Amino acid sequence: MPARRTGREASCERCGLRFYRKASETARWCSTACYKAARAEQATSYVKIGERHAHRLAAERKLDRPLHLGEIVHHVDRNKRNPAQDNIEILPSQSEHARLHAIGRKQSPETIRKRVESRRRTLEARKTGAV
Repeated sequence: MPARRTGREASCERCGLRFYRKASETARWCSTACYKAARAEQATSYVKIGERHAHRLAAERKLDRPLHLGEIVHHVDRNKRNPAQDNIEILPSQSEHARLHAIGRKQSPETIRKRVESRRRTLEARKTGAV
């Protein structure tokens, strides 16, 4: 005679697999792996690699140097879960970052890109002593 199952049958919210749980449990996932994957899919915070934010690591790779104190990494598409190098811009300060977001409400993304690029060239020229 097969063992009698106790509890209730449930469906995993992530993969749909049917599983049994105790009547007193409120499990929504079939496994720890599904739970962790579901949590990661719902996350709205920055992606991390170890203890570091992935977008800051990507910016350092893009610059080929560590970020300086005060430098801000801006996400072009405004999706903080997208740390791709072509989606990030390094800004010299939080005030520049705030200015960029304020400008974005009034101007097109192309105009913003041109302004940021112009500002970057000006700052580079100042660093090299050309201005």
